[in-house]
Amino acid sequence: MGHMTRSSCSFCTILKAHPGILDQLRQCCFEEDSHVRKMAFFLLGNFISTNKILYEYVDELTPFLVQALNDTISKIRSHAVNTLGLLPRYRLSERLIELKVPEKLLDVACHDTHVTVQEFALRVLKQMLKHEQAKEILQECNATDKLSNLLSNLCTQVENNQYSELDGLVDECEELLSMFIEQCT
Repeated sequence: MGHMTRSSCSFCTILKAHPGILDQLRQCCFEEDSHVRKMAFFLLGNFISTNKILYEYVDELTPFLVQALNDTISKIRSHAVNTLGLLPRYRLSERLIELKVPEKLLDVACHDTHVTVQEFALRVLKQMLKHEQAKEILQECNATDKLSNLLSNLCTQVENNQYSELDGLVDECEELLSMFIEQCT
């Protein structure tokens, strides 16, 4: 279903006309089985990755996506981060602001226990900088200081050869920090 929504606008239109199917997917976000939850959050991202037909539906699920940022399964957190990053591609909804998504993604970028989740969060934050309101919110929560601290810690770990997988994370962090400083000064 996810791949069909990515490649077929007409399939998305059909899904939108059948809210029962979408409601079943919403319920899957709460399944005890982590594989079911993982696929549900993956589908949500596919729903809006190439078109905005199902934007309103996914935007309504933002509270569940935010909640998934704390899931114990890193893949679910990754899917939630990516889907939250796709929403501002079309517009930065009031719901994203009310639920403090920019601040929460900054927290994920700086503190998640999984490198890939952190890297995805940094990429999403780069996209959010395109929106003035998100930029202001990130300024207010000292994003520059937090990203500088993250970068410093990452560089220390890389210098000590503790984690070679951190190179991509360092690059993403440097790029976001540069963008943030450039756009906010």
